[in-house]
Amino acid sequence: MENRKGKKGVVILGIVALILAAAVAVILWNNRKQTEETSEKEPPVTTQEPEVSTQDIVVEDRTEPEEDADEEEQEAIGQEDGEPDQNDGAVKQAEGVFDGFIDSHSVEIQLDSGEYATYLIYDEDLIEEMSKLDDFERISYEYQESTEEGRLPQIISVN
Repeated sequence: MENRKGKKGVVILGIVALILAAAVAVILWNNRKQTEETSEKEPPVTTQEPEVSTQDIVVEDRTEPEEDADEEEQEAIGQEDGEPDQNDGAVKQAEGVFDGFIDSHSVEIQLDSGEYATYLIYDEDLIEEMSKLDDFERISYEYQESTEEGRLPQIISVN
């Protein structure tokens, strides 16, 4: 009889183990389904930076016709037709190597010291004359220092 009781206990123990295993499987299955449903509702978390659209950038064009700009620039420095302004500094002479135009009214010249200097030119005839110079051509010129801080000197003649 003891043998039967032992076998009966093992069978009962096996059935209990199967029931527990089935219960754990059901619980894990339900947790997995809930996690999947939750992740479908929430947007995915990303670590990428948002893209910047250039369509939202507005660039305002503030350019004016070049003729008006020339007149305004000359008025701003108090001169007409490229003549030196009497209120600015003294006229000086210098020599250097013409390095070329930076823009329509600015040139760069390499000084004898090896440094580069930038000069303004407002006289249209002088601009035309200097545009005929070869790059790296040695020139002698007259310029006027500005008494206003931060303003570039102006070339007034080239020899």
